[in-house]
Amino acid sequence: MNFLKRINLFEILLVMVILSLHVYAAMADAYAFPNNWFVRDDAYYYFKVAQNIAEGHGSTFDGINITNGYHPLWMLVCIPIFALAKIDLILPLRILLVVIAGIHAATAVMIYRLIKAHLSQAIAILAAVFWSFNSYIHTTVYEMGLETPIAAFAVVLVIYHLAKFEQDWRVKNIPTQ
Repeated sequence: MNFLKRINLFEILLVMVILSLHVYAAMADAYAFPNNWFVRDDAYYYFKVAQNIAEGHGSTFDGINITNGYHPLWMLVCIPIFALAKIDLILPLRILLVVIAGIHAATAVMIYRLIKAHLSQAIAILAAVFWSFNSYIHTTVYEMGLETPIAAFAVVLVIYHLAKFEQDWRVKNIPTQ
């Protein structure tokens, strides 16, 4: 119940717009993925290794040589999604795009909450909208299919919690041990 009190109309609208745009993109033709979304070959390296792990072949790209050249947390996200590659090769790309949209929306909401708590709601709205819809940020962080969305979310989450800790530190006695 406390969680529902923290969500406001702007956050709901922002999440709905981000998710609806990405769901629309996820329903696009299969050729849209290599041309518009996962344009870096590194992404497909992740995808193939995740598919091989999901199929029980281990951490390998080619089925012969073992590999570990990936971000483990992003691989954990990709493995269950690419287990669906047996059904359809494009289905995991569609699902991953929606997962990335969820991370994108969560990052934007965290930016909004962080800035709203320390500056103003108007500036927070501007910052969240800028983060969400700036084409350079979107291309660099979200369209590559790499671990960058999780990294961006983690950085914003750490800053958010550090800001909360700093705020609490000023009014509460924080134990040192």
